[in-house]
Amino acid sequence: MGNDEGMFYYAFFHLNGIGCETNLEESAHYMKRATEKGNIEAMHYYAEMLLNGKGTSVNEEEAFIFVHLGNEWKVLNIILQIKKVEICWNK
Repeated sequence: MGNDEGMFYYAFFHLNGIGCETNLEESAHYMKRATEKGNIEAMHYYAEMLLNGKGTSVNEEEAFIFVHLGNEWKVLNIILQIKKVEICWNK
């Protein structure tokens, strides 16, 4: 699997037992891989998993990094959307 969205959904399904049995370790593995590819939703879910030790050992420092990184990406995406609207209005 190389698609970050596909990895996120695969991890999400295993996290919640959707269409499969719950497998927290598998979920954590693919949630981390999706974060490494820049998936913002995965960053927040993986941070929560790290904070609560779901499928992985507790790591508050790493969780903080992913929360912070995910928030930065959200802000950048919002800025890009605003710029797109400004460009459309100026045409």
